[in-house]
Amino acid sequence: MKKLLFCSLVICMALFASCSKDSSSTGNNGGGGGGNTTVGKKISELYHSEENYAYVSYDNGITWTQIGHYESDNQLKERWHWNNDKITSIDYYHSGQYEYTYDFSYNSDGLVSQIVRDWEGVEKTVISYNNQTISKFEQYWDGIMQSAWKLEYSNGKISRIKCEYWNPDNILAKSQDNILSKLLNIDVKNFADNFNSKDQLPYIDLTWSGNNVRKVELNASDHPMVESYVYDNKKNPYYGGNSLMATLFIDADFSILSENNVTNSTLTENDETEHYTYSYNYYEDYPMQMSSYSEYTYTSSDGIYKDTYFDSYSYVYLTE
Repeated sequence: MKKLLFCSLVICMALFASCSKDSSSTGNNGGGGGGNTTVGKKISELYHSEENYAYVSYDNGITWTQIGHYESDNQLKERWHWNNDKITSIDYYHSGQYEYTYDFSYNSDGLVSQIVRDWEGVEKTVISYNNQTISKFEQYWDGIMQSAWKLEYSNGKISRIKCEYWNPDNILAKSQDNILSKLLNIDVKNFADNFNSKDQLPYIDLTWSGNNVRKVELNASDHPMVESYVYDNKKNPYYGGNSLMATLFIDADFSILSENNVTNSTLTENDETEHYTYSYNYYEDYPMQMSSYSEYTYTSSDGIYKDTYFDSYSYVYLTE
């Protein structure tokens, strides 16, 4: 089932805060562009707190019994490093302790060309462009290609992300660090082994309403997945494409490509459903703070289980 969007939303919100209202783009509004931006506030550190509950019902959801609880204080989650208006690296922390770093490389046009993480092996994402529009990305582990993906466009917006190659021994799939997991935030361990022929390789379709991604559909080996989004009417300063678009391929959610900010999302995977709710503090119609609530319900032979997650993020900015 879908992983929590903790890292995803941190990246999204950090990008919201790190781009100014006057950001410009030479790319497409559909998230494939790579134009330059004028940076306003720059994230220095992000802190995260959470509270999670687990429940079970033995009477088909009429009554619920709490069976688990977890709570954490405000802890360091990320530390960002900059060179003028470009991110050079992001350090990630777990329970306040350093874990690993993503390093960013740029091409001659100032667009992100590689993202590398050296953590129990070298994970590298290589991004290719066609006229400053992302056309393809590949993922490697210790120099061996794990997967390759091609982007297709319709009316200047990403319409399909199609897998062109999947390593049958995909190490990153087993560790949940592969591109498919990162783009969709789902657990692919149970069905990735079925990608054993070209006809069975997965693809992701995006449906747009205006300039917002309304629906994302995964087509893969009898493992359908659909996620839908609802938005506010405020401004997403990341919209329009910029040189940081490639951070989508770390952990970000597809709603980051939209003109407005997601307020609700629903994911249906097989017979299971997850709901997410997001709220913001705005400044001049731009989000500056974010909190989220999500709920995950699943059925087993002995009852119905429900997990709830409350998250909040705080931001520390560089002083100009």
